[in-house]
Amino acid sequence: MSFSKTRKCTSLRNPLEFVKALFKFTPTQYQEQLLRDESKRIVVRWSRQAGKTTTIALRAIWFALTHDKTLSLIVAPSLRQSMIMGDRVQDYLASLPRETREALIEKQQRIIFHGLQGYFKFDRPLVEEVGCQSELDLAVVNLIFESGSGGILAKDIPGRLPEFGLERHKVLRIVRRVNHNVEKAFGRPVIEKRGKKWAFTSFGVQVWGKSKEDAEGTFTDSWEKGEVRGEES
Repeated sequence: MSFSKTRKCTSLRNPLEFVKALFKFTPTQYQEQLLRDESKRIVVRWSRQAGKTTTIALRAIWFALTHDKTLSLIVAPSLRQSMIMGDRVQDYLASLPRETREALIEKQQRIIFHGLQGYFKFDRPLVEEVGCQSELDLAVVNLIFESGSGGILAKDIPGRLPEFGLERHKVLRIVRRVNHNVEKAFGRPVIEKRGKKWAFTSFGVQVWGKSKEDAEGTFTDSWEKGEVRGEES
């Protein structure tokens, strides 16, 4: 069932019908109880392999979609534990039709996976799909990534992408658009201004990995340090 059809149904507010319609998930009796529970605080104590991660992940997605401007946190004693839950949420989101995923972004829902020892590493294809609206956007982003932590001058980008006939003044528009889309969905930008050059933020490196130029070096992020990002000159 498409999201456009699903959201018109009164069952959208019913988490049990929601997971059945969008994810074809048939819960057990105790999973149904958790999905239906309307308590403000819920403690779950089930045995191993009882479906805790799956049920909580689906409930988190349902809550984000049906409650405007909400922020969902996954907190655990270690990054590994939070990533297990985060991976499950991401797998379900990736299985949705593109229309549904875009609707989640339009509603300004954010799911941030936070472990006490670090941040969840988002999947690169998902972030690319959210941030980049065209092949040109993706080409510019990948070029900035390949430039490493040293960055690249805006005036040099058109010459490195001759097949697109890109004009220099459009580089800033692309960077702003990509950052706006990614920040709207995930709360953090992927590109920042370092002096006169554009470079990836630490969040961008978490998603894309290190470039070849940075593989042997140490990545620093002025955005994390709170330095002001300058405007295009």
